Amino acid sequence: MQAINGLAALTYTVTVTDGNGCISIDTAIVAPAGNGINNLSSAQEVSIYPNPSTGVFNISVNRTSEVTIFNCLGSIVSHTVVTGTKQIEIKTPGIYMLQVLTDGKVMNKKLINE
Repeated sequence: MQAINGLAALTYTVTVTDGNGCISIDTAIVAPAGNGINNLSSAQEVSIYPNPSTGVFNISVNRTSEVTIFNCLGSIVSHTVVTGTKQIEIKTPGIYMLQVLTDGKVMNKKLINE
C-alpha cells in the first residue's frame, strides 16, 4: 500500500493495472480535515447513532449545525440544518461521509448503511 499526502478535498479515481493486465478502479473521497483549531470535538458536540445502520441515522447536536452527507462519488445525498436531534434516512446501502459544520468548525465521520 502506498500513502499519498497533501491531497485537496475532492473525489479521486485511481486505476491500477497489475503485471497480468488486470485492472482495478476505485474512487476515494478526501474530506476537508481542518487544521486542528477548527475541528469539532465529536464526543462532546455531535452524536450519530446507530452506525452502522439499516437506513435511518439519528444525528444529535448541541448547537444548530449544517449536516451534509456525501456518497462515495462525492455527490451530496442529504443536506439539512439540525437543531437538537434529527433522523436522516439513506435508502441505498453503502459507505457515506457525514460532514457537520457548527460555528465555523467541521467534523467528518464515516456512516455505514447496511
